[in-house]
Amino acid sequence: MTHNLRIIFAILLTLTLFAQKSHSLDPRKSFKEMSSEHFSIIYDAKSYALAVRYLEEAERSYKILSGIFGVDIGKTMIVLDDTIDLANGAATAVPRPTVYVYSTMPTALTSIDHFSNWPRDVFLHEYTHILQMEPTRGVFKVLRYIFGN
Repeated sequence: MTHNLRIIFAILLTLTLFAQKSHSLDPRKSFKEMSSEHFSIIYDAKSYALAVRYLEEAERSYKILSGIFGVDIGKTMIVLDDTIDLANGAATAVPRPTVYVYSTMPTALTSIDHFSNWPRDVFLHEYTHILQMEPTRGVFKVLRYIFGN
């Protein structure tokens, strides 16, 4: 039993490190940060207009979802990544609530080619994941108080 737990722990640790590495940004670029009431966004300095657009959509998503989930998680970090030719995003609550947005638009050959407003759709989807990860009850609430996310 102990041997199996060690294997599972090693696999989870490896996957966690891989997941963190997959979101690393190119250090040769010049990154900027701007904030709104509920979000901070990190973006390539050349993508200022795009960052403003995603920050506006983030605040719109907050207004839509905060009433549904009823949790206040403080500021959420957004990382705008335009280096990947993939229309997608990712969300993690560890070590802090962060949404990664790959700003490439979907193509007609992808399964998500039916969208009305890509920045709105992808951020609303990823921020929903963040809010789903936040509420804790019972023993998990105590563990979160002790250990954080």
